[in-house]
Amino acid sequence: MRTMKRSAVVLALLFVVVFTANAVQDIRRHLALVGTNGLFAQSETADVDVDTERDVAYVGAFNEDGVAVLDISDREAPVVANVLDTCFGGLCSDSIDVKVRGNLLAVANEPIDPGAFGGVTLYDLSVDAFMPVERGQFEVVGGSTHNVFIDPGFPDRPFVYLANSNFSTADTVMIIDVSDLDNPTFVAELVPSDEAVGCQVEDCGIFGGPFASAHDLFVQEHPDTGKYLAYVAYWDAGLRIYDVSDPLVAVEIGAFDVDPAPADPEELPCCVHYAQPTPSGEYVLIEEEVGVGDTGDVRILSAAGCDGNPTSTCQLQLISSWQPPQGHARQAPSYEAFVDTGALNFGWLQRFFTWDVHNLDVRENEFLAASYSAGIRVVDISDKTNPTEVAFFIPESNVKDALKVGFQGREVWTAKYGADERIYASDFWTGFYIVEKVSAKKN
Repeated sequence: MRTMKRSAVVLALLFVVVFTANAVQDIRRHLALVGTNGLFAQSETADVDVDTERDVAYVGAFNEDGVAVLDISDREAPVVANVLDTCFGGLCSDSIDVKVRGNLLAVANEPIDPGAFGGVTLYDLSVDAFMPVERGQFEVVGGSTHNVFIDPGFPDRPFVYLANSNFSTADTVMIIDVSDLDNPTFVAELVPSDEAVGCQVEDCGIFGGPFASAHDLFVQEHPDTGKYLAYVAYWDAGLRIYDVSDPLVAVEIGAFDVDPAPADPEELPCCVHYAQPTPSGEYVLIEEEVGVGDTGDVRILSAAGCDGNPTSTCQLQLISSWQPPQGHARQAPSYEAFVDTGALNFGWLQRFFTWDVHNLDVRENEFLAASYSAGIRVVDISDKTNPTEVAFFIPESNVKDALKVGFQGREVWTAKYGADERIYASDFWTGFYIVEKVSAKKN
């Protein structure tokens, strides 16, 4: 009897392993590589944005490599057609975030060299999208811009939004008027209604906390009211929603704080890294980039009354959450080793954020999660109470080239849908990717 029971257990375990492996293979096969470009020999690829109608993609860099302008007319073989220099006056900045809308390309710059430019650089695409013309710059004095967003009503609403998360002085959202591309001007700031921005202690530490800092944002015209709402990832201050229909009198209409007071003193109060509503505005997805030990997650919030109507009361409520599978088990050992030994080196640091979520692209019933070493994850949210992963893609190209510059492992930075329904993504170490969904029948 004992032998029979043991055999039954073994068979059951084998069934679970085989079933799980088959399930993983099944969802993996729902995304397929279309084309890729490893970019520069020393690339540290950052954000990507794309205009599929003009067959052009813009890819930023976390170093001084500049903005790569890619010709994607052949999706299977994208090529670098141009590079926008981000060294201004002999001092170099990065191009950490890029956004394109119509004939405007906005690039967020952070200083690399001491005294280098920090802010946003504006490019005109009206003549040739592959040869952007640099027009004007807006400098964040004493700081820099980490993320940028162009108003969805542009050019009728000529506003650009700067998320100035830089761990120094200007940690707010700034709104600028770019009706004159050569001379952008300051309009207003978006600040939390109940918290001071910036570092509120003597030393925020290597991971920059605790502090309230505008890390990223998304602006959308609410379909029910026509109000323009800015959804700001304000880090320790959580999600903040502002009515920016008239930026001069912008008002905060809603807030959701994810973790104001962690019970474990070794944990950091953390930290909304990105926020985006569904197109209906009925839900908001926020993403925590914890990175240190535990992995952050994607949280789905209902947003009843968050429509900008002055008679409405915005009520943000948590419905569910999702995180990359096995993320905590993969990241936690690095943090525990640091706590136990105090050792610190860059290779160790890179093991943080390996299975965290970095950025999102949100649809009504689905989102893309750019998840560092966990790759691109496609999550079905038709049932908002039960987000379910339906596909994933792990970048495996260009590794040979990446190894030349101290390859740290795959780290997907951004993944977003183009108007052609393909997915355009950037990987910090291995470059630019185009991926598409494939039906299960093709497998």
